[in-house]
Amino acid sequence: MLWNWNVVDSCFLSSQWQITGNGMLAGSCVGIIFLVILLEALRRMTKEYDRYLIRMNAEKHVAIATAVVPENNIRLQEAKTRALDLIRPHLQMTGLDEVQDADRDALLQAAAHIAFRPTTWNQIYRAMLHTTIFAIGYILMLLAMYYNGFVIISIFMGAYLGSFFFSWEVLSASHLPPTLGAEARACFKAVRKFIKHPCGTPDEFQGLPQVQPQELQPVQPQVSPQVQPQGPPQVKQPHALAQAHPQELPPMHPQGLAEV
Repeated sequence: MLWNWNVVDSCFLSSQWQITGNGMLAGSCVGIIFLVILLEALRRMTKEYDRYLIRMNAEKHVAIATAVVPENNIRLQEAKTRALDLIRPHLQMTGLDEVQDADRDALLQAAAHIAFRPTTWNQIYRAMLHTTIFAIGYILMLLAMYYNGFVIISIFMGAYLGSFFFSWEVLSASHLPPTLGAEARACFKAVRKFIKHPCGTPDEFQGLPQVQPQELQPVQPQVSPQVQPQGPPQVKQPHALAQAHPQELPPMHPQGLAEV
């Protein structure tokens, strides 16, 4: 199909969706815009649901780690010890050594780094969101394959509005490891240094011995020795017996053959 601006008698996806006038075309474009906005909303919902699961897991570990457990309850003591062992490495990244020295917000931030596997029902809900997003995206792809200008512009408008409303969130690197920012800055500095000095900075050559121009000796080209031509190869003389004429060969008697 080719790019077109057809309005009347245009069909999309099925024979029931047939454009009969300008009003129906406008309604179809508005519906497509809202469909793309719904797609962006579902993507944001998936992200927020993952954050909700991480927050619930962090709160569970913090509640277990800060709970007052009786000494005779061995099962809860083991669960508390396991929670402390999971939180303590991430808590040390913030500069705190012990759980008792941190407040609840610091504990939640440290516990948010604990990896976990969602439950079966949580994964069912996540899979449903993914399938819905996949289906809407596939429908939008089929609509774009009609190469209708009004439809494609409506898809672009919906993507812009959906991203404007549902991607507008607070940006923070608090949920990332502290070393990630340092690694990014070091990588940026290395790239900028290479662009300015591809062969190395002058400071890097200070420790190297300086060679004066007069110390440089001209390099003499090495000439390979000439190979003396040799004469034609000498042919070995054949055996004297091979040079003998037939009449010179000694006669052979039948008795000699019989003895052999």
